[in-house]
Amino acid sequence: MQSQVRVSVGLALLALLVHVYMKTMAQGEESLVQLGAVTTSSIALWLFALNATSVRVRYSNADNDTPQQVVQSLLSRAPATLWLQGLAPATTYRLHVELLDETTTHVVYAKDMAASTLSDDVSAPVSFAFGSCTMAIPLLYDLVGFGSNLDYIASVVSPAFMLLLGDQVYADIDIPTRATDALYQATVQDPSYKALTQSTPIFSMYDDHEIFNNWNQGEDDPLYTERVRLFHVYFGQRNPKPLRDGDHYYAWQAGAASFFMLDVRKYASPKTMVDGPTKTKLGAVQKRHLLAWLLAAKTPFKFMVSPMVVSSLGLHSTDEGWALYQSEYHEIFDAVVAHNISGVVVLSGDLHWAGFFQHGAYPFLFEMGASPIAALPVPPLVPRWLVDSTDTLHFSSFTGTHFGLVDVASRSLRLTIYRARLGWPQPVFTRELLWTDTIPEPAT
Repeated sequence: MQSQVRVSVGLALLALLVHVYMKTMAQGEESLVQLGAVTTSSIALWLFALNATSVRVRYSNADNDTPQQVVQSLLSRAPATLWLQGLAPATTYRLHVELLDETTTHVVYAKDMAASTLSDDVSAPVSFAFGSCTMAIPLLYDLVGFGSNLDYIASVVSPAFMLLLGDQVYADIDIPTRATDALYQATVQDPSYKALTQSTPIFSMYDDHEIFNNWNQGEDDPLYTERVRLFHVYFGQRNPKPLRDGDHYYAWQAGAASFFMLDVRKYASPKTMVDGPTKTKLGAVQKRHLLAWLLAAKTPFKFMVSPMVVSSLGLHSTDEGWALYQSEYHEIFDAVVAHNISGVVVLSGDLHWAGFFQHGAYPFLFEMGASPIAALPVPPLVPRWLVDSTDTLHFSSFTGTHFGLVDVASRSLRLTIYRARLGWPQPVFTRELLWTDTIPEPAT
């Protein structure tokens, strides 16, 4: 009898958790105004409008009380992005955004915000945060939400911007299965996500879970077409213009740092393909753009941003990272050596643990990975002695959730990994890198 009671109580509690989870994730929609990317001359506003047909934005330099311009743009209910263009670099703007019903002139939603453009001075410092993997964990989300990292970044760290390196949603892991569009809506309506995106500009890329776990089926896969469209609607359209029409990868500059956000999914050869010159992670055109960017960037530091781990030590946890694409990996970084391109640093996500790597074949190349922001941590399953790698793991954290903070100066970097277990996150690792540490062939 007692065992039957325990089973009944357990089932009742499970049913209650499912009910609360469903109720939480189905919370009523509301109109939204959130930040997207910022550049040296523009600010992106992402607009989710209910019962609105237009948007009116008044904005001014923070030192000037007089609005500089009124901008109007027609909207549909579908999310849209409005770019404020022609702005001054390194300038903070006050924004008053109104979503309007033109037929009645009624203000459906209004939001006051502030946003700063980036500096075009290649010696100017900049600080930014990054990470990946925000999962509305079934049955736990209603208890803990997305945790404390996003709120902490928004309210305490206040970086110039945040990089979201994929797995913003887990379209393939949801209980019960719902339309991916509904999952995106629940994410952008989440209080922590709103706190971040209404105070901090974001740059983003998709990874596998926006489509399906370990997705590697090629761009003609109907599931990819369907789900990457939704990524674009909710996140991608906020990004800077891609370097090629119809693609998702892009580049930008912020003070002493240049960035290239890689798309490591769309053009990736099958991971089971024998490695060699024709096997690619990036595709020929994206790789050509990447190499041209490396040669052209004038800033002291150049960040290659990869949603997937680049170090071969990623084989501890995954069999689909850059470790399976070594021919292309060496082609890229051999070019860095051949042209003596200094200041190259890799940022990555995906692993569900945090680490700081130094690449054995290229000792000047350092990589920091920080994940998950708000998902379950997953310790490596493959022991080190089974992983064939000359890379060095200087730090790792397999418990808690993580994000990275990078402080860039003209001649140095400070890279910090934050970890949250209970309460606010705390810094658990910091590494100072001098620009001279990143020179492939130091001058003699």
